[in-house]
Amino acid sequence: MRSKKLKEGFCSRFLSRSTFSDDGFRVTSIFWHSIANCSDKVDYEHIGGAPYIYETLLDCRFRVSPSAFFQTNSQAASVLYATIGEACGLSLRNDSSCSEMGIVPAKRAKLDDDVSCDVIKEDTASSVELNSGTGNDCVQTPAVITDDFVEKPTVILDICCGTGTIGQFIMKEFKKRKEVYCIGVDIVDSAIVDAKENAKANGLQDMCCYIAGKAEDVFQSLRYNVPSGFDLNKSNVVGILDPPRCGVHEKVVLGCRMMESLRRLVFVSCDPSAAMKNIIDLCRPTSKKFAGQPFLISTIQPVDMFPQTPHIEWVVTLER
Repeated sequence: MRSKKLKEGFCSRFLSRSTFSDDGFRVTSIFWHSIANCSDKVDYEHIGGAPYIYETLLDCRFRVSPSAFFQTNSQAASVLYATIGEACGLSLRNDSSCSEMGIVPAKRAKLDDDVSCDVIKEDTASSVELNSGTGNDCVQTPAVITDDFVEKPTVILDICCGTGTIGQFIMKEFKKRKEVYCIGVDIVDSAIVDAKENAKANGLQDMCCYIAGKAEDVFQSLRYNVPSGFDLNKSNVVGILDPPRCGVHEKVVLGCRMMESLRRLVFVSCDPSAAMKNIIDLCRPTSKKFAGQPFLISTIQPVDMFPQTPHIEWVVTLER
């Protein structure tokens, strides 16, 4: 009875029109979460307002549930996703019609045998645009599909996919091609539900498959989740691994190493020090514990997600 009154009180206080007119802010959704122990399962009860929030990034619209992960800085997220797209095999072409927009050069830090970290000269053909106007964040230039994506069918494996943002941004460049498919994996059920709805909203439902579960378990049955005509052993498999701050379980790393068709892996980390073990394990020489061919770091591109703070997102490209 007490919780019922509290819920009604919250809705009355925050969903009132006076909140916007008098206090200057608007609450769109209210969820109730009650736990007795910190180990209790997270369960959000929708008690008022809209059941979801919606955000548009790079011409894609995304539905977000309260427990699903979604980048809070939308403009910086647009730059991040465009950078990930480049790392996967997309390059961005500068368009003269966008001269009024600010251009952020996509510089890369490339690792080679002689120099530990060498920044390549600015490539004017590789850039990400920031829309200075209000509205839907950043707009990226038309993508140029590189040879890696043209030679043979491509499977994009979006690991820890969340609401499907990264994979769907990449997939929208391939709407006219039938030889590209995206498989997203996430352990959060509600995030997978959102990802499926987002794929429908963005017209990508026939090009994407989303699976709720542990990545290491999904890897074992991956061949059953690609449509007819796709052979994982004969496809260009590109992985995107965007794990939580603490990284992923060692079994996920082993799964990536043992997937022979996975030739390129883009590792996205918001805390490089915490993710270092995962990256090192991906690159370790083959042994009894770490089976499969090791990866090599090709490029590292930092993205300043939150200016004036120490939070830098790292886009690490690994190949083998």
